[in-house]
Amino acid sequence: MTSRNNNTLDYSIRLGKVIENIDKKSWVKLHKILLNAWKAETRVFVLGNGGNLGNALHFETDWSKGLYLATGQSIKTLTIGSNSLMQSAFENDVGHENAMANQIQMLGQEGDILLCLSAGGTSENIHRAALSAKKMNMVVLGIFGSKAKNMNLSFFHTVLLIDSNDIMIIEDVTAVFGHSVKAYIEKSSKAVGRK
Repeated sequence: MTSRNNNTLDYSIRLGKVIENIDKKSWVKLHKILLNAWKAETRVFVLGNGGNLGNALHFETDWSKGLYLATGQSIKTLTIGSNSLMQSAFENDVGHENAMANQIQMLGQEGDILLCLSAGGTSENIHRAALSAKKMNMVVLGIFGSKAKNMNLSFFHTVLLIDSNDIMIIEDVTAVFGHSVKAYIEKSSKAVGRK
């Protein structure tokens, strides 16, 4: 293989290494929490900024419509930030840092799950939303890039730290996580005889 071909594969190789070295204990724990949410029909709120808002919307589609068609039952998934009118109205009234937290306070309730996605892991708006959810006795989960290890994550029930500072790699691993959850629940549904 020529060096030019090696260069074109460099990103894929780096992505593969990060996935290979993922914290498997946290990965599995998050999968089990979301499987239980599917079984119990617990609502799951997902949020993120930029590319991870895209991942959150992708999760909502796969875990709602995708699982419904595959198993007859969805994870009741809602993406905070996907309604641009709502988001901009809250940002106008309470500021960007509080917009997601206010939406969680408005829509969430005890026992719901909040899954926070952040490549940088240091986004103030995401941490404020997580803290609001914790105060409401919601289950608070996070998937973050490695910079988040310097943040106070004590109010999260479970955090998956992706060992990279490359935003594209972190967002891609996060997308893989979403597909993996869907595949895991589909397989589990066959084991319990659903659909």
